[in-house]
Amino acid sequence: RQDKSETVAKDEHVRVLGEQNNQMLTLLEQEENKSKGHLNSIQQMEAKNKKLQRIAEEFDGAKAELEAKVAEVKKKCADVVASLRGQRSINENLRANIQNTEAKTRVDIEALGQALQVVDQKNLEYLNRINKQETREKQLQAETNAMKEEIENVRSEIDALRKQLEGDEDGRNQFERARSQIEMAIEGMEVQAD
Repeated sequence: RQDKSETVAKDEHVRVLGEQNNQMLTLLEQEENKSKGHLNSIQQMEAKNKKLQRIAEEFDGAKAELEAKVAEVKKKCADVVASLRGQRSINENLRANIQNTEAKTRVDIEALGQALQVVDQKNLEYLNRINKQETREKQLQAETNAMKEEIENVRSEIDALRKQLEGDEDGRNQFERARSQIEMAIEGMEVQAD
């Protein structure tokens, strides 16, 4: 009876150990499945990591290329800014030169205007003087013509007197005496006429 109970106890113990063993196997299988799942996850993560690393490398390359382009564009911008500053300085100098030239031109034009006024005034004076001289010349010409006409009249009178006195001795003597005075008067008139 004791053997039987020991056998029953052993069987029970074996059964319990078997159940525990089955549980352990089940747990081990679960753990193995978990490990397989973790391994798959790790492999997927490694693949993702490699992909991300390639993307990171590509990004780094693109970033370096963009940085180089940005640096080049910045350099070009700096060159353009420097060129604009230089051009602005040139433009300011040109503007100052233009303003100076305009001011000088205005002064020159004013001076020329004043000189032109002086020339116009002198021309007007010359014209007035010429007109006065022409008027005086006409007056003198008229006076000269009048004197010449008077001389001709006096000569005619002398000729008439000469003809009247040709036969008269006393008249001829008087004529000879008066002739010198008349000739002096005629010479004086001719000098005035000339």
